[in-house]
Amino acid sequence: MQITLLGSVGHINHFLIPMLVNAGHHLTVVTHSAKRVPEIEQLGATAAIGSMSDVNFLTTVFTGANAIYLMLSGSSTDPQVAAQQQGQIFYQAAKAAGVPNIVDLSSVGANLDYQATGALSFYHFIEAALRQLTDVNIAFVRPVGFYANLLADIPTIKTQHKLFSTTPATINRMWVAPQDIATKVTNLLQATPHGHSVHYVVSDNRTGQELLTALQTALALPDLKYVTISDAKWQANLVTHGVPASTAEALMLMNRAQRHPEKIYADLYAHQPTYGQVKLPDFMQQFAAVYRGDTDEHAQTLAER
Repeated sequence: MQITLLGSVGHINHFLIPMLVNAGHHLTVVTHSAKRVPEIEQLGATAAIGSMSDVNFLTTVFTGANAIYLMLSGSSTDPQVAAQQQGQIFYQAAKAAGVPNIVDLSSVGANLDYQATGALSFYHFIEAALRQLTDVNIAFVRPVGFYANLLADIPTIKTQHKLFSTTPATINRMWVAPQDIATKVTNLLQATPHGHSVHYVVSDNRTGQELLTALQTALALPDLKYVTISDAKWQANLVTHGVPASTAEALMLMNRAQRHPEKIYADLYAHQPTYGQVKLPDFMQQFAAVYRGDTDEHAQTLAER
């Protein structure tokens, strides 16, 4: 198969590209940076340098592909407006190229409104635009929260021996690893279900207390504490560190959704999610390596999802 992937060699494509190449497919990987070309070619794929905001460029790299993989990248502009614009660009390019199969990386919460899930609801705009392609097979992949988001807590763990969260330690939260997402995307690109379908991916489901215990063990920090803070305090801290007020609000609402798993995960359970292989203890090895400075891997941001 001829397959075009967005996402350069990011967290998911780092695993996805080798999976598809090893399965015998011919890949074109879109990147905005010429620096990524050698790495892409070393993995056995062809690099295409261009911008996701360029509908003509995307139309060209989509043309002739049996399937394409789409994902929303970061933006320095208003993320809601950026998602709306990107959705229309994806729609126009895919339609013009006559793409028969699409796998779109969306997110848990994409089916809910802004007040329910904040920033996660922005993925709804991508899905809505693509759903206009009524004669195309489209698989919407909705992962839950990335394990790697926890890496952002390393500074306060190091300096204060505290893990701050707006979600009480008694509540279960779902986590996912990029390896498990890549496995699901690989399967869907090779055999995209007919019509429009939704697919959730989960690696593990743990309470905050279980997370704390795992961190205490992995980091040898028995005095590490789990501290629940208010939405207002968490949001104010983001603004203090330079996050625009509108973005801080969207991220706060996203975090607040974790306190209501019965709502944010309702559609997930209705679609019988795929459970992956990477469990919390597996990720703790990676977390500990980053904590010790053995690797320079950085936290996965919302924009990179």
